[in-house]
Amino acid sequence: MRKTAFLIFALLIVFTSCEDTRNTLHQKYNELTQRTDSLKTAHGKIADMHETVTDEKDALQERLNDMQIADSSALAHLSRHEFLLEKQETLLGSMEELIQTHKNFEKQYEAEQTSDVELEAKMKELKTNYNEITSNLNDIHSELKRIEEDQKSIRDGIKTYGDVDN
Repeated sequence: MRKTAFLIFALLIVFTSCEDTRNTLHQKYNELTQRTDSLKTAHGKIADMHETVTDEKDALQERLNDMQIADSSALAHLSRHEFLLEKQETLLGSMEELIQTHKNFEKQYEAEQTSDVELEAKMKELKTNYNEITSNLNDIHSELKRIEEDQKSIRDGIKTYGDVDN
C-alpha cells in the first residue's frame, strides 16, 4: 500500500512539474508573440521610411542630371546613398523572412505540434533572431536619418545653385 501511495505521489509531482514547465513556456511564448508583433510594426515603418528615402534619392538624382550640375561631391553622395539603400533593401527582405518564421512558429505552437524541449529550443532561436532584427532595424533607421540629412543638404545646395542662376 505504501509503495502504491508513493508511486501515485511521485506521478503527481511529475505531472505537476510538467504543467508548470508548460505554463512557463506559454508565458514566454506570449511575450515573444507580443515582441514579434511590435517587431513587424517597426519593420513596416522602417521599410516605408526606406522607400521614401529611396524615392527622394531618385528625385534628387534626376534633378541633378536635368540641371547638368557637375558637382561630383553631390553625385558621389547619391551614389553612396544608392549603395546603402540597396544593401538595406536586401537586409529588410531577409528580416521579413525571419519575422515570417516567427509567424510560422506561432501556427505550430497553437496547433501544439511541438514538445516542451523543441518549444524551448525554438523560442531561444527566435529570441536570438529578434535581437538581431532589432539591432539591424536600429542601424538601418540611423543610416536612413543620416541619408535624409545628407539629401537635405544636397537639396539646399541645389536651391542655392538655382538662386544664383536667376
